[in-house]
Amino acid sequence: MTLQPKHTKISREIGFFIATSKEDLADCTHIKDAVFFKEQGISKQVIYDTEDKTAIHILMKYNNSPSGYGRIVLLGSKAKLGRIAVLQKYRGKGLGKELVKFMIKQAIRYNINEIFIHAQYYLLKFYQELGFQENGEPFEEANIKHIEMSLKV
Repeated sequence: MTLQPKHTKISREIGFFIATSKEDLADCTHIKDAVFFKEQGISKQVIYDTEDKTAIHILMKYNNSPSGYGRIVLLGSKAKLGRIAVLQKYRGKGLGKELVKFMIKQAIRYNINEIFIHAQYYLLKFYQELGFQENGEPFEEANIKHIEMSLKV
């Protein structure tokens, strides 16, 4: 099953795109580099892993400007959300929640029964508010404290 529609607008300000064009994928790269490499100091070898090749890349635009990114990796009956990022100048507007909600809706289209994420630990409450529950103990990933969280669908 393919993701449909390719573009979804939830308001006059916020739109979501399944990134397949060179331009959209370049926007996704810019967002990942700005948030994960420049802000958080994560190496590009970690940011750009093998899951990028099979992932569904979601680009969020705010007032037609690239503002957020996330990827969905399908793993059998599960989906893994990852690399979720909102550019600094767009934070505090609720865009991160809208992005994750959109990603959840898209993942559900693949008849999965669980969505999971390796959440940066400081975002624990953010993901709990979206229905995710903690699985296990915190762990280090890319020298940042994380927690696995899941959502039954």
